[in-house]
Amino acid sequence: MEHGSFSWRTDLPVPLGGANEAPSPTALLLSALAGCAVVFIRDTLAPQLGVTVDAIEATAECETDARGLLGMDNAAPDLSNIGLKIALQSSDPEDALRRVYQAWQERCPVYLALTKALPVATALEIKRA
Repeated sequence: MEHGSFSWRTDLPVPLGGANEAPSPTALLLSALAGCAVVFIRDTLAPQLGVTVDAIEATAECETDARGLLGMDNAAPDLSNIGLKIALQSSDPEDALRRVYQAWQERCPVYLALTKALPVATALEIKRA
């Protein structure tokens, strides 16, 4: 996959048919959520709101049943219980940090895409050999 001057790979675990040589699409999705929290809070929101962030970490996780990806009966492929823990280290008052967190919830495009129902336009292009 490529975007501008960046490129990265994705793969699936061996039981799902992949070679497990790169993060799964689900891992990339969760990384996007956690990454958006870290960089958006640290680089944009905290400076914009005059809050000092000494350190920030974010951990995203979810539950999934891989059997659903394989089309097994009674197993859904959906992700569930998506969670994000953001740990902020700062000497600023708690209310200031909560304002940053609230602004993140209101403005982070990755978080908003995951929490608001929105259509995704898809297309299939078939190329013959």
